[in-house]
Amino acid sequence: MPRPFGAAMLGLALSPLLCLFGAFAAEVVWEKMNGVLGSSVLLDPGAKVDPSKQEIIWTFIASHKSPVTILHHIPGYMKRAEPSKHFWSRLQFNLSNGSLIVNGLKPGDRGDYSLMVDDHELKITRLSLFSNLSEALILTTSISLGSTIGLTCNVSGDPHQFRWWKDGGEVSRRHQLIDGNRTLVIPNASRRDNGAYVCVATNPVSCIQTHYPLIIPGRNNGTTNDNCVGTEQDGAELQRLRTIEPGDEAEAESAQRSDNGCARLHSSMLP
Repeated sequence: MPRPFGAAMLGLALSPLLCLFGAFAAEVVWEKMNGVLGSSVLLDPGAKVDPSKQEIIWTFIASHKSPVTILHHIPGYMKRAEPSKHFWSRLQFNLSNGSLIVNGLKPGDRGDYSLMVDDHELKITRLSLFSNLSEALILTTSISLGSTIGLTCNVSGDPHQFRWWKDGGEVSRRHQLIDGNRTLVIPNASRRDNGAYVCVATNPVSCIQTHYPLIIPGRNNGTTNDNCVGTEQDGAELQRLRTIEPGDEAEAESAQRSDNGCARLHSSMLP
């Protein structure tokens, strides 16, 4: 059955409006951004904006909370609306392109930042925040032939991933990784497990690595025996390792074969 003439004309009239509405809806750009707690982040419009002629509103939407206007710029009006107390004295608005800098990032700054220009939403930036990793150290259990040795990567901050290397290559299959790869377990340890171990810890904003030169005292003689007695050289070497402080030349020397663990881990994560 053919449509009435009036309905057809109405459809033709609405089509351009629907296309126009779809065009505006399609213009909204979503962006994900990572920031470092305590530092600054630049929220860029991602499109040409003229603050001298256009009204600009930056809005912050935290999880499960109502949107909050943190900056309202009106052309020709010098005084801008004060942001909420949470953002006082921490915002820098760029009058040349409409971008916004948030300084002194806090945990409460995680969320979505919406840019509205002349009543049209142009962009939403989802900001995630992380702390830089620091003070990495490998802790060990007792070390002896035939025992189970645990190397635990202790890192300050919020590590998301751990990776282990031995003498510049990946650890062997006989090594076990537990606690989210944070701890490397060496079962039935033998002299072949001696070497330079490297732990690499990462999160989306930082990477840190630490080294541990493992030397197991005693003579293997093809078997593992808890009653083996270490040589004087073994004892002296172990005493030296116990007194190594982070940054000592001896520790750096033992890690030369490990290459750059952070760079290798990042490259392995690339598609």
